Parts: sequence; C-alpha cells; structure tokens
Amino acid sequence: MDGSNPPITAITWIYEIFFVYLFYKINNMAEFSKQWCEIHDPQMPWDFDIEEIATEIPRGYFKYIICEGFGFIAIGVGMDREIQLLFGDEKTGFDKVNYKHFMKKQKESSDGI
Repeated sequence: MDGSNPPITAITWIYEIFFVYLFYKINNMAEFSKQWCEIHDPQMPWDFDIEEIATEIPRGYFKYIICEGFGFIAIGVGMDREIQLLFGDEKTGFDKVNYKHFMKKQKESSDGI
C-alpha cells in the first residue's frame, strides 16, 4: 500500500519494536500527545494529536509514534476502525489497547475516581 506500514503482526513487532524505541531514546525525542497534556499538564505544549494521526492510518495498519507520557510506541487502526494504542512488551512483542477504554481509565485515574 503506497508507502504505508505493513499490517500489524506479532512478527513485525518482535523485530521492530526494539529498534524504534532505541532510535527515539538515542535521539532524545520525547514527544507528548495532546491527550496526555490535556489530562496531566494542560500548560505543556503538545507534539501530536492521537485522533488526528489515526485519521491518516488505513484500517489494519499502524504508525510508529512514541508518547513518552502514556508510554505507547505506535497508533493503530483496527479493521473495525477503532483506534488502538500499541505498547511494547518484552515477552510478547506488543499489547494492543483500545483507545477509548484507555482514555476513559486515564481520565478517571486523574480525577481520583
């Protein structure tokens, strides 16, 4: 698909997660999403918007982008068009988390609920 990343697979992640993480760490590229800043530090300037990035990703694909605040390493869009946040996991390669559920928990925990 015209320059897009391959579909999300465990094999893809096992080989690539480490290198993406290492690249960002070596280059000290700390980036924070709009959503993290709105919840945890509203005065902080944000670097990217999760929902905006997701509109650019075809169904079944992902885009590498690290959010230092939330700790994810990529944003994916499922075949059902649901946004997924992908977190690195040393044992299995990655964990996919539903964006809406994740954000709900983040907001609840910041409100002390």
